Amino acid sequence: MAEAVITGRYPEQGFVINHESNMMIRVISGAGIIAVREAGYELHTGSVVRIDKETPYYYEGDDLRLVIVCSPAWNAEQYSNIE
Repeated sequence: MAEAVITGRYPEQGFVINHESNMMIRVISGAGIIAVREAGYELHTGSVVRIDKETPYYYEGDDLRLVIVCSPAWNAEQYSNIE
């Protein structure tokens, strides 16, 4: 489990993919969007989103605070950026 703060866009361009872990994301505070594949979803305090492994996504927000749970556990080698 990790806490993340998104200010701006992550990643700056394109999408990221987690090749090994499914993720559950809960918004602790702030507002923004998450784009999963081609669809964008508004995020607000209390929102919960599941992202399955191999699903391209990105976030945009201004001080968007998230708690992220990955199963299996996250590591940097399982991540990649795509355009």
